[in-house]
Amino acid sequence: FVRKDSSGTTSVFTNALKAFPNSNWTAVGTTITWPNSNGMLRQATGSSGVAVSVLWTPYSIGYVGYDSVLLYSLPSAQFVTSEGQLQVMNANTTALAALAFPLASDFSAVIVNAPYPAYPISGYEYFVYRASTM
Repeated sequence: FVRKDSSGTTSVFTNALKAFPNSNWTAVGTTITWPNSNGMLRQATGSSGVAVSVLWTPYSIGYVGYDSVLLYSLPSAQFVTSEGQLQVMNANTTALAALAFPLASDFSAVIVNAPYPAYPISGYEYFVYRASTM
């Protein structure tokens, strides 16, 4: 399952697809026209839509953020890092990835191929809230 709406998660995932060794992936961004030559591609709206679709569809895969992995008790992919080490996603390995890639002045960062023991695909999520009432 892929996101059909605009998403930072899609940006992180497509940047990773492009950056991995021996990849011929070129499309990067928050909204992608996904290849669907065999008609099997399925789309869902929002991380929760992807997560629930994966939960209810046997033998399916999708991409969501770590918050959705925790919320929906989803298994996560293990990746072989550029150092050849198998790595799992958890709070520690994603934090190590964030430490390896400093934020830009616009508070963005593309975290792909993070060095072991970090999880190789990570991203930042932001929450905006009002600290006081007017």
